[in-house]
Amino acid sequence: MPGLLKRLADARERQVLSHAKEVLDPADPILGWVRVRHPQDRGRSFIYLTSRCFAVYWTGRGSNLQAIPLKDIRAWGVDRASGHGPILGIETAGVSTFVEMIVGTDGMVEMANRFLDSFAEYAPQPREELKNSSHPKDYEAKRGITVAKERKTMATHTRRVGLSAVGAVILVAGIVLLFIPGPGILVVLLGLSILAREYDWAEDLMHWARNRYRNVAERLKERSHST
Repeated sequence: MPGLLKRLADARERQVLSHAKEVLDPADPILGWVRVRHPQDRGRSFIYLTSRCFAVYWTGRGSNLQAIPLKDIRAWGVDRASGHGPILGIETAGVSTFVEMIVGTDGMVEMANRFLDSFAEYAPQPREELKNSSHPKDYEAKRGITVAKERKTMATHTRRVGLSAVGAVILVAGIVLLFIPGPGILVVLLGLSILAREYDWAEDLMHWARNRYRNVAERLKERSHST
């Protein structure tokens, strides 16, 4: 069992890292990555760090990958007083990026602290304050910044239980439909998309299943055109 769990963890790590391969130099290895979400619309993404680049991959239907050379960063900082998770703000001459780190577990907190320590080591010292924040004075830009685990409220726990129940029912129904005529894979993806709001394993599995579904659909389309 430990060996199986290790293989699953390695597979999830490869899945997450694969999102950044399009823009990052293979000769510049990834120093760390963290799951994040948008502070306003709550859309989820991943951030990556190399010795020369910071990258953000926004998931979802309009997924895209944005890379920012560290040398172009003019201002950055971390707001640890956010209501949910710490917010990392980065600005260049033409780009402003704010992401909220997801720190719902001790493991996520550890990854976030390692990421911030590496970021502070490789990013340049800020030359100015963050301009596109309503409270720039709350942002810190220094080595040794540590964050704490997100505090869960009763409403948060209730939401988690509700989404877990609904997502699990839809996921099981989709798995059953895989063995009979019907839109089984679409129902599975729907169930995973609901569970992904609360569970990172479901998010990773959803991206993997969605990519496999698209690849199979493209191959079938190519075969139909060639016949």
